[in-house]
Amino acid sequence: MNQRAHAAVWGAIAGHTLGAPLRGRTSYTKLSFYDPVPQRMAACPPVEAWLVLAKTLAEAKRPADVPSLLEEHWAYREGATAFASANLARGLQAPLSGCFENPLSEDSSSLGRAIFWGIAFPGQPELAASWASFDATYDHAGEAVMAARSIAAAVAVSGRGVSVVDIVRSATSVVPSNSLIHRVVALVLKTLGQTDAVRKIQLQGAESLAVADPNHAVLTWAYALAAFGNAKDPIGALLAAAGCGASSDVAAMVCGTLACLVFGDLPSDWTDPLGLDFVAGHGLRSFDPPLTIDDVVTAVGSVVVEPPLGEVVTMAPTVESAPETKTTVDTEQESATEATDGVSAEPEETEEAQPVPAEESTAPISPKPRLPEPPLGLAMAWQDGDLQTVAEYIDSPVGQAGSPFRMAVRFWNGGQDPVTVRSTIASGAGWPLATRLDTHLVPAGEGIVQGVVAQPDHLECDQQLVLTVDATTYRIPVLAPMTWWSAGPFSNEDGAAFTKEFPAERSQKSSDRFSGRSGMPLRWAPVTGSGRSLDVEPLFQSGPGVVVFYARLHFPVPGRYKVVAAGSPGVVLRVNGETIVKYLDTHKPVPGDRAPYSGSFDVNGDCEVLIRVMRDRTPAAKLVLYFLSDTGAVVDPVTLSGLPE
Repeated sequence: MNQRAHAAVWGAIAGHTLGAPLRGRTSYTKLSFYDPVPQRMAACPPVEAWLVLAKTLAEAKRPADVPSLLEEHWAYREGATAFASANLARGLQAPLSGCFENPLSEDSSSLGRAIFWGIAFPGQPELAASWASFDATYDHAGEAVMAARSIAAAVAVSGRGVSVVDIVRSATSVVPSNSLIHRVVALVLKTLGQTDAVRKIQLQGAESLAVADPNHAVLTWAYALAAFGNAKDPIGALLAAAGCGASSDVAAMVCGTLACLVFGDLPSDWTDPLGLDFVAGHGLRSFDPPLTIDDVVTAVGSVVVEPPLGEVVTMAPTVESAPETKTTVDTEQESATEATDGVSAEPEETEEAQPVPAEESTAPISPKPRLPEPPLGLAMAWQDGDLQTVAEYIDSPVGQAGSPFRMAVRFWNGGQDPVTVRSTIASGAGWPLATRLDTHLVPAGEGIVQGVVAQPDHLECDQQLVLTVDATTYRIPVLAPMTWWSAGPFSNEDGAAFTKEFPAERSQKSSDRFSGRSGMPLRWAPVTGSGRSLDVEPLFQSGPGVVVFYARLHFPVPGRYKVVAAGSPGVVLRVNGETIVKYLDTHKPVPGDRAPYSGSFDVNGDCEVLIRVMRDRTPAAKLVLYFLSDTGAVVDPVTLSGLPE
């Protein structure tokens, strides 16, 4: 049995089981053991994903294959993954599936999967981080991808006797210097050895990192790293991480993995309550779940890729980023080492952060692998042998009839020989294309880019551009916009907008005329959006007030749905005249399925939706607006055009 995999699997499952009952808590909880004491392990979706990820290595799949395998075999459609699945259903492949109109794209739900890549590639943090990137972009973006890379690299170098300083050096070496991960590490290292260090980070971390969502990936990574860095054994680490609440199951899972790799296996009084049987949830598809936890250890351990013998070990270089946004890590090796030995280190005055000196590291880190990285942003990527094809949207995947639709097609040759690329592109809807692709010889290790401009003449429904590369066909979606009608801005007299009904909420006809702010004449005007958000600030014309939105929506399946509407500082949403969401807040709304931003309603086909959006003296953020089925799946209803006369 692979002893490293054994320690990691049991540490992760124990952490997830310990943290699951505390998920969502906002205050710190001091623990002494499992509470409640389980009779078996808690079902752990990230570990179930490990079985799918192991399949990619066992079958010699490519990193770019990971998102499609997760979509096929790992059917947990919750949170950020629900948006990824909805995007994939519309033809938006990774990494676009994770970033397009995904309001939860930076939550913590991909971090448990990232652990696997650190186990699979011991001593190879850059390789682990690269695979973790492809994995995370399936359903996440931005700092969540950076956190996944960082965790994979940290796990890859963790082992008996490896110091916290070496682990955090590896964790920061694989992310850009302007990533929040560097601030996470600086924050954690300054608290090492302090009394109640983890609790202090739980109280101050969100403000220090300037994140509003308690389930944000960098905040969860901060909890896990602080709990691990301030512990002397796996038990202390697990208890501290789970006590932070929020995404406590993920934080304790990551922390438990690191702690068991560095300090050793859990004692029997901590493993006995988990039982021997592996408890699977509902998410695996076309997989026979393992019978025991040790069967998981065997499955994971069988695909571990050891570094080549005799490989020269060096510190991985930091990923480059714009120098003007550079953020570095503030640490002193001596003080950090003392802190991990249990010597209290009082906080010092804040100083300018300094980079970690790479030459002092003893962590085993391999040279940079020859692997393509997934593109970030509004792009989709496919891998065929050594050739990576990327379709990058210049503006947005959402088109506008009568307006140019622009994109770039990139080819990158990751092999050692030149490749001839023969490509064509056509519009399945018969739109005129201003450009056409050509045949190119792409040198080894280089790439080319070609621009494409289409002219949509109609977009009542989603359409596609058809890209053919040699004998392979890729479909590039052009999404139809969602059309709302808006009226405003109206004046918020005496601050009564939250309770006052405006004339536009009483009548929605094309002949309506209203008196707006400062007596300005108003009428209904169409506003197009992507379907899950509306850019409302331009409608307020740089001043406070109220804007009303109206649409008739069609849901193809009758039933009960949820709507989430989050905009600052307040929203009132009604469906068929019934108030479903109503709140007035001074803080930044977190667009998750929770009160006061969500509500349920029944629909049988079509419904009318009215939204009153308020603005104070600060610019209004985008209104995040999406619908969920009773199973938690994201539903994109169709807007019915036109207003009654």
